[in-house]
Amino acid sequence: MNCNNKGFSILEYIIVLAIIGIMLATSPLRAKTIEAQNLKNTANLIIKDMDRYSNLARWYETIFSINFDKELSRYTIETAQNSINLQRPLPKGISIYKVKSGKTTSPNSLKLYPSGVVSPGSVTLKSKNYSCSIFQGLRGARRVECSE
Repeated sequence: MNCNNKGFSILEYIIVLAIIGIMLATSPLRAKTIEAQNLKNTANLIIKDMDRYSNLARWYETIFSINFDKELSRYTIETAQNSINLQRPLPKGISIYKVKSGKTTSPNSLKLYPSGVVSPGSVTLKSKNYSCSIFQGLRGARRVECSE
């Protein structure tokens, strides 16, 4: 018997459409998960830079200032003599929402002192659906809290 089928059956079309439907239904969830992870990674990178320059402040016996620029969505770390050591832009879609500094003269900065003491404060980063706050305690303890 010569059978000459040149096409797909209706069942094959239904299976393919079901798979495409499942993929489309879960893509917004994946996008939100990626957005949240990107925000948390950025917060952890800032903490890493804070730790590094806190150690350098002790090593070189100098004061470092971490300045957060809301308009340009970046932060810089500089010495007391205003020489910039690090300038890092934030990834696209992430902005600096709020900076609370303890007893520093500049409202958008945190200080790292050679004694290991830091100016307490917090920085809140925001993306489209999430926000992460970085908290810095008086003795240099830092933590990140993220929420939707």
